[in-house]
Amino acid sequence: MAEPVSLIGTCYWGNGTTHTYKIEIPAGTVISGYYPGQGSVIYLEITCVEGQLYFSPNLKLSQPATLYMLVDGEWVEVLSFTQVLDGKAS
Repeated sequence: MAEPVSLIGTCYWGNGTTHTYKIEIPAGTVISGYYPGQGSVIYLEITCVEGQLYFSPNLKLSQPATLYMLVDGEWVEVLSFTQVLDGKAS
């Protein structure tokens, strides 16, 4: 069974501000849609461009992953998703 994933990172916005995000993927989640050339290694890249979040590569998750943003010391849910397609998570 796959272990749960919880990662924290900072995104630099074009206007000079930064936001800290956390993504959580539950234990046992099956991920399909491997990044070309990476074999069985899966990664999810989130970038910030002109105030918009973009996700890559395209993938599907068997359970929802959740993205949070740190606001005033509290984690606030931004979105929950089971798919990344063409830069958008849904």
